Amino acid sequence: MDIKLSSDALDVCFHPNESTNQIVVGLISGKVQLYDYTDMLKNDISDESGKSKAYKRLWSVRPSHKSCRGVAFDASGSNIFCIFKDKSIIALDPSSGHVKARWSSAHESAPSRILSINESLLATGAVSYTHLTLPTIYSV
Repeated sequence: MDIKLSSDALDVCFHPNESTNQIVVGLISGKVQLYDYTDMLKNDISDESGKSKAYKRLWSVRPSHKSCRGVAFDASGSNIFCIFKDKSIIALDPSSGHVKARWSSAHESAPSRILSINESLLATGAVSYTHLTLPTIYSV
């Protein structure tokens, strides 16, 4: 399945619930987009023009003007955590894309990875030109 994006994708994450066919994408433009790919799993995946349409965009938001370097659903799928080049972490509501929480300047350098450990813990990591920052654990 190819999903046409408005700019380069820096990270993707699948919804943790196997019956929820969603993928979140973090873009270099700062946008975060959520797609549903349920139709890809069905036999008929054509749109009105007869072209294959295996996905639908549920929402697109731009919570930061800096690139979105990482995205992660929490274990229940009730939050999407995003890291940005401006050193912030933002929690989004998967049903709407609305910002639920924002941690500005969460790092000394821009984070490059994010991992949701459970519903209340996040780990992030950053790389500067001279050293690797060990993961930072956040309680949410």
